Amino acid sequence: MFKKLNLTFLKYTNQGHYFGEYEMPEASCFLSNPTIDYLALYGERTDPKYQFPALCFYEYDDKFDGIHGIFNAVYYDNKNMLKQYRNRLKDFTYIISPDYSICGDIPFIENTYRIFKSRVVGSYLVNELNKIVIPNISFVDEKTKKVALAGIAKHSTVALSTKGLLRCGHKLLEYIVDETLKSIEPSSIILYNVAVNSPRLKSIIERIENADAKVIMPPNKLLIRNQILEGK
Repeated sequence: MFKKLNLTFLKYTNQGHYFGEYEMPEASCFLSNPTIDYLALYGERTDPKYQFPALCFYEYDDKFDGIHGIFNAVYYDNKNMLKQYRNRLKDFTYIISPDYSICGDIPFIENTYRIFKSRVVGSYLVNELNKIVIPNISFVDEKTKKVALAGIAKHSTVALSTKGLLRCGHKLLEYIVDETLKSIEPSSIILYNVAVNSPRLKSIIERIENADAKVIMPPNKLLIRNQILEGK
């Protein structure tokens, strides 16, 4: 019956609890010091020189979402697509839950649904593929904050991207960091960062460390490229 009603995703989310007014599936990671040595974007090939890479989705949504995206594979229980994703993700122990873009100029219900999609995919990765899934944090205002942080346990390790926000949205980044620190008191925050020698990045790191949280900032393709360009 679940298959006929397109409710097969419940076999993953029902293994946990639901939280908040919009009943978001829970998402927490209690590994306070993950041994991540590289952050690989979804569109990248796995580089064998890194022993403990983490997969992340800090790209434009059309790179990993859509008709053939991982959410639709899970939602519609598409066996062929799920097999492809299982094979695609087999080399990753750590995965940061998908970053479906949250925007300030789209309807609240769409932002809520995008957060829900990330939780569904995270539940699948944990309960079906036995991955260590680190919740991605993204919100743009008080309303989306309540949805985005619902179901993330205190002292969980979380992740967020500074890409773009350091340059043109640093106030929003500060707001995200401050509210996350206040609400869930994370043990560690993993930063996807591409900036080199940024005073604003230094300020963000100080904010996190002053709250007794650890900053984990593994290298990534763009950061390595920018470091090389900076050194020329």
